[in-house]
Amino acid sequence: MFTGVPIYRTRVLYVPQRPSLLPSTPRDFVKLVTSYKSRKNSQSGPEPKAANATYANPLATGNGAKLGAMHGPIRVAEQWGVDEELWDRPWGSLSGGESQRIALAVAVGIPGAEVLLLDGK
Repeated sequence: MFTGVPIYRTRVLYVPQRPSLLPSTPRDFVKLVTSYKSRKNSQSGPEPKAANATYANPLATGNGAKLGAMHGPIRVAEQWGVDEELWDRPWGSLSGGESQRIALAVAVGIPGAEVLLLDGK
């Protein structure tokens, strides 16, 4: 019987070389991923520690409050110069660089990940 995604799997995120093969839009993808029960459970855990505080918690605002899981990746991408309108375009219509930056922003901006696997073929 399938019961969902185990919580330990939310600790590792994979960024593909060509995310344009994903269906729908980046915004729809983030909504889907953050809707999983195991993802919600992993977001309530402690913040990971990192050597560089700038990247340790991309969801933190100036006063330390957290944004919603949907807004974290968009905020990270915005800081990298990615226009928010790209989040509503189909993956296949994005350039290679746009889709890679958005996929990386999703991986960095969704809370809970401790390991990022980057496909660098």
